[in-house]
Amino acid sequence: MPPRDTAALRACLLGCFCTTLFLCVNFRKYSTDVVPIGLMPVSVLRSGTLNMDIYRPYYDELAPGKRYTFVEVNGHLYPMKPFAISLVAVPFYAPPVLAGVPTLDTAFWIGWGRLLTAILAGAAVSLAYSAGRRWASERAAITCSLLLGLGTCYWTVIGQTLNYHVGGVLCVALIVKLLDGFPLSWKKAAAVGFLAGLAVGMRPTSVVLLFPLGIYLLLPGRLAGWKAILAAFVGVSIVPALNAWWNAAVFGSWSATGYSPEEVNRWDTPFAEGFVGQLIAPNSGLFAQSPFLLLALIGSIAAWRSSTIDPRGLLRAYSLCFLGYLAFFARWYDWQGGLTPAARMLCEGYPLLLPSILVGWRIAMARRWGQRLILAAAIWSIGWQLQGIAVFDAVVELDPPHDPWRIEKHFFWVHLNEFGAGATALALGKTVGMFAAITAVFWMATRKMSKLDYSGTTV
Repeated sequence: MPPRDTAALRACLLGCFCTTLFLCVNFRKYSTDVVPIGLMPVSVLRSGTLNMDIYRPYYDELAPGKRYTFVEVNGHLYPMKPFAISLVAVPFYAPPVLAGVPTLDTAFWIGWGRLLTAILAGAAVSLAYSAGRRWASERAAITCSLLLGLGTCYWTVIGQTLNYHVGGVLCVALIVKLLDGFPLSWKKAAAVGFLAGLAVGMRPTSVVLLFPLGIYLLLPGRLAGWKAILAAFVGVSIVPALNAWWNAAVFGSWSATGYSPEEVNRWDTPFAEGFVGQLIAPNSGLFAQSPFLLLALIGSIAAWRSSTIDPRGLLRAYSLCFLGYLAFFARWYDWQGGLTPAARMLCEGYPLLLPSILVGWRIAMARRWGQRLILAAAIWSIGWQLQGIAVFDAVVELDPPHDPWRIEKHFFWVHLNEFGAGATALALGKTVGMFAAITAVFWMATRKMSKLDYSGTTV
């Protein structure tokens, strides 16, 4: 089989594997925050509008404390959160709509949205592998893309229920895939620009994440002339312009959203606490949950210090993007991301870390203890997600405070203390057992395809 066809098949298999895990070993209850996002495509197809009045009976039956996920404006219902991903999902919802599934069968529609979400999150892993092959060996690209999928909130949050995060992550993953072969032609520049604008439509804070990358692409030699520059500007403007028009028409201002002003203006965390906490807080820090991401730190430092990293300019831009996003959320009152089994606030930036992770992989693997440390980090990262899946639902029912700093308030320890060692062991055994079984089935089914040629490579 030609190398390109082999790579395409491997990308597909990685996506299918992760999609299966996201579906079958992610049996948490859905978050009520994003229920309207999963129902919006049905409303679009059945009523032909962007309001959710068709779900008024469902809304009326909700307890008052659960109605916050909808907003009512001029007598019409709308999702509180950004719903660009809902519009992208409309074609996927068409078959069950045409089959006559009842509109108010919300359990079915939420489940249908979960299927789509798992597929999209799996596709983000496939894209990570495809892009990663430019930066490192086949083994490194496979391993690091899997770690991105199984060792972060890709699995436990992004791939769990239809939400704006999965749309943003997929857009950024596509951008990383396309940013190759400078200077970019006008067609590629338009595509990158459109995806950047769509990422902002998915989650408006992504404008902070992608702003440094936009500046980098305007430097000489990045875009092929004025035609490409114009195409990029037009592409990046489309979705934000439509979003601004929608906000003005529905909420009265281009910058207004479904969030109340009181909810938006809550930037009261001390900067140092939020900045450091997002990295190392025992219950919420990226390096505490997914220590393999330290490879990105190693790779980013190398990109700034070494002239042998190619293309180091792009890696530097990616590092500035993520650093800016980290600083942006540092003062947010809920910088830890609320009651979730894994940190999610920065997840749109994870695809930008992949090239630096691969550079860090190469550096670490050249050291004596590098391979063992990477293995330990990988096991910890995946294990963190598994324990989150195992214990999270039972603990959430207790409505515990999410304390990012006190280890005894971690969901695992709360579960152990409240339900006992037997119940905790049973929950972990069920989760790990299903994970192991699915992994074994995929390995056996694809082991010939999984056999890699390491000739001429050391990493």
